[in-house]
Amino acid sequence: MINDIFPTPLYQIDLNCNIIEMQKYCFDIMSKNTGRIVSNSGGWQSQDLKGVHLVLNELFEDIEHHGNILAKEVYLKNSLKIDNIWININGYKDFNLIHSHTGAFLSGVFYVKCPKNCGNIVFNHPTQNTQQYNWGGNKFDKLSKYTYGIINGQSIENRMYLFPSWLEHFVTPNLNETEKRISIAFNLG
Repeated sequence: MINDIFPTPLYQIDLNCNIIEMQKYCFDIMSKNTGRIVSNSGGWQSQDLKGVHLVLNELFEDIEHHGNILAKEVYLKNSLKIDNIWININGYKDFNLIHSHTGAFLSGVFYVKCPKNCGNIVFNHPTQNTQQYNWGGNKFDKLSKYTYGIINGQSIENRMYLFPSWLEHFVTPNLNETEKRISIAFNLG
């Protein structure tokens, strides 16, 4: 018998938000805000969204609803609320460096605009360096759930991913020369 020990939850759900309105709203916020640099290399990242954002209300409700479904699955004692939320807009060759979201319980991303070749989110195995040293290279005929060092999450409009905030991840470059990728990232606590 094989027991899978220490699994890491990655929650994926395709929503039905009005992404056309959200795209306009995100570009409008970008036009009024200089943004910040946190994990982004190029591109634009908003300050944390504060106050009322009517266009995003349905998304905010979906984030908390699905975050609490995942929280119940891991037997969290308390319900979760959005701690902070921000917008990412990445143009040609813009990407996000490897990082985690310390201080939160769950983190996530929702995709608002995903043109062809816009890059994906990539999740690192929690012990990737050690795993790759001992289990990397050409030691296996093919990769399996026991030997993957990374998992690629497709950037698809209206898709949301939720994951433990300690899980390291990065976003590959947007290789679309004419269109921007828009995502909304968040933390729950």
